[in-house]
Amino acid sequence: MRMKPTLRGRWRAGARALALLAQLLLPPLVSAQVLVDRIVARIENDIITLSDLRETERVQMLLEGKPETQDQILQRVIEQWIIRTEMDTAGFPEPSEEAVARAITRVQSRFASKEAFDARLAELRLTRQDVVRVMTAQLRALRYVDYKLRGVSQPGPEQVREYFERELIPALQKKGETLPEFDDVEPQIRELLTQRELTARAERWLQETKARLRIETMGGVKSP
Repeated sequence: MRMKPTLRGRWRAGARALALLAQLLLPPLVSAQVLVDRIVARIENDIITLSDLRETERVQMLLEGKPETQDQILQRVIEQWIIRTEMDTAGFPEPSEEAVARAITRVQSRFASKEAFDARLAELRLTRQDVVRVMTAQLRALRYVDYKLRGVSQPGPEQVREYFERELIPALQKKGETLPEFDDVEPQIRELLTQRELTARAERWLQETKARLRIETMGGVKSP
């Protein structure tokens, strides 16, 4: 049975949350433009520069259409450092070239044509090599988060049933749609709830890790 529209929309919302989380891992890009750089933060024995923030901003504009605030971007770059450091320490593998190519195709499909996609890259001073690097990091991030947290993010049978009865059915009734049998949508509900919990746990993990690290932000960019 196909996923109900309401359930499909909520599943996509969960998937988008994970995708946004994965953007925390966007790697530093190499720009041809020479920038007057400055340090905006120190984390342990490393530094974060203004160009790191600008590069992350451009990637967000490509993938989401608009960037976050500078304060939020700084937090993303700090979180990028945390997760990349942990993945590298664990020796977590890179995704396959085929998986990266499929991800790039999905990004390009948001544009009217290949030419429109290339024009947007040029406008943002990004190259196709940058996009490959970004999508490689994003896929690696998604898979690492899944590997690290999926096992403890599984909902119990009572949680799945509660979502079905208290959220899905009322939403479908309000729209006047046909009500599904529980067994027909149970796998989709389980995955939706897993993604929801996985995202929440990942956010808590990052906040707790930041609290344990030595992080110093410089003037001009605030830290929460």
